[in-house]
Amino acid sequence: MNDIKTIREKVRSLHVLLVDDEDLILEGTSAFLRKFFDQVDTAKNGEIGLEKFKNDGPYDIVLSDIQMPKMSGDKLIEAIKKMNTDVFTAIMSGSPGLDKDLGLCDIYLTKPITIDSMMKILNMIIAKKNL
Repeated sequence: MNDIKTIREKVRSLHVLLVDDEDLILEGTSAFLRKFFDQVDTAKNGEIGLEKFKNDGPYDIVLSDIQMPKMSGDKLIEAIKKMNTDVFTAIMSGSPGLDKDLGLCDIYLTKPITIDSMMKILNMIIAKKNL
């Protein structure tokens, strides 16, 4: 495992899409993610997230809430993985225990994202993408 500065240098150029229907979570989590990544885009629900993925990508990482109106996070991840299997995907939930079936998702996270869970994600991304 590397220190935070070394990890940030390895992942900073990756393009991230954060999808959540709660404004406070979207703002707080995107600010936290910007400490590691230079490019963080946000979307208010799965439908908007899917459109951003199609039109504003390519994205290297997609972090999505699971329970959202219009399109759930698991459906969003499923649609994204059909377009690009190399995208690192994470499902986030404020409800512990919803991680029974991750489907196509790479990791399940309980909100709020902590520095420990972020380090776990970053190390997984570095390994998956051979950075």
